Amino acid sequence: MPVSPICLVQDGGPFNPTVNGVDVGPGNTISIKLNDSTGVVDWFLEITGTDELSTAPALVGVDIVHHVTTPATVVTFTFPNATGRALLFASTVTGPGGPLTTTFSIFTVTAAAGVRVGASGEVREGSFAFGWVTKTNPLIRAFTAAPIVFDGGTPKNVRTARPINQSPINNTKNGITNLSSDTTGTDPGAVADFATISGGDRNDINVNSDYGTIGGGWQNSVKGQFGTVGGGFGNQAGSEFDVFGTEAVVCGGSGNKARGWDSAIVGGTGNSIDPTGVQGLICGGQAGSVTQQNGTILNGYFAQATGVFSTVINGSGCIASGPYSTVNGQSVVASRLNQSAQGQFSGVGGSGASSSRMTGIFVGGVNSDFTLEDGIAYLVRVYCTMKQVGGVKLAGFERTMLVHGAGGVAVIDQDIAGPNNVALEMGTGYTLVMSAVGNAIVATVNAGVDGYNAGILYEWTEANDVL
Repeated sequence: MPVSPICLVQDGGPFNPTVNGVDVGPGNTISIKLNDSTGVVDWFLEITGTDELSTAPALVGVDIVHHVTTPATVVTFTFPNATGRALLFASTVTGPGGPLTTTFSIFTVTAAAGVRVGASGEVREGSFAFGWVTKTNPLIRAFTAAPIVFDGGTPKNVRTARPINQSPINNTKNGITNLSSDTTGTDPGAVADFATISGGDRNDINVNSDYGTIGGGWQNSVKGQFGTVGGGFGNQAGSEFDVFGTEAVVCGGSGNKARGWDSAIVGGTGNSIDPTGVQGLICGGQAGSVTQQNGTILNGYFAQATGVFSTVINGSGCIASGPYSTVNGQSVVASRLNQSAQGQFSGVGGSGASSSRMTGIFVGGVNSDFTLEDGIAYLVRVYCTMKQVGGVKLAGFERTMLVHGAGGVAVIDQDIAGPNNVALEMGTGYTLVMSAVGNAIVATVNAGVDGYNAGILYEWTEANDVL
């Protein structure tokens, strides 16, 4: 007669067969023995799998190679002290007809539903006839999705039947769909005709925003008719003043506000289109601002399109303030009609102008100057550094101005103020003075103390037209 690896399991009472698994109590001492040890030469017992929360306990009477002391030994162990646990065992015997192996499982059922969980590697150990389906099918049959509720309005409004945290709707309105939650219980939800919130939390479509749509995300809002927010966090489509905010779109990102009629923000962070930015567009970046009709920002950081039909293409701190002006680069300024400026720190000063970059370096002391050509407008930056002869005192200056030459005379159009124009003096000797003398811009004059060497650098942008 062949040997048998089949086992019996005991939990304080009689030994039970293992063909369909055995349920035990959490933390109990469990005993395992062979159902029939006749003819068995060696018996091996091993825990081969557990549920995802358990670790295999030590088996008393089993050595490190899983060999049981004798075929007649009763193996004991302490089951994990928790509900909803599972251990998978492999029992192998040698002798006549062997070696032969079988598997079985021991369980604690869940506290709430009284059902078994599975162990890694388990197939039919919980039910010889049906295996895993005895665990999964009851859960599937018991599952009920939150039903959709139709209430109020003509056509009916639609919401979920969450017992708590359902975002509200206004049943005096019509055709609302609101599948969002409101975990604070303080947000108005969807309160406009034919408003749609497809998901997310704390999203709002206000009373003046008929046909508004929010796809999802958190704390997004629509405040104008036909406005749309795709998702993200803290975005707003439309204006608090309804007449300006219709048809605005924010696709995503965070903290973006498209408040102009027919305006759009594709993404990014902290971008804004004012109510006056009709048909404005921001395609990304951070802290961009469009304030006039058809202003456009194509990425960038703290970019501003403040002229009608003005455009910023990338860059940091760029400003396109002139009508139809375009800037592309870093810290670019285009401030008049039809201007185009490209390059780092570039700018232009006239109508229909385009910029280029030229630099000049003059090394000398007193009255180093930059001579202007007639009919050319310039944005000039002057850098001046001085060092005391034989000493350690230094002085540095920087100044920016708009200038042009006319009839052999240099004209300063604007002495631009700003932090870059602050003189950082660490000694005395030269003072940077912007003045027009004939056809030259005088950069420095002697302050009355000799014994200093000075170096002057002019950096200018030339505009190809007459002011």
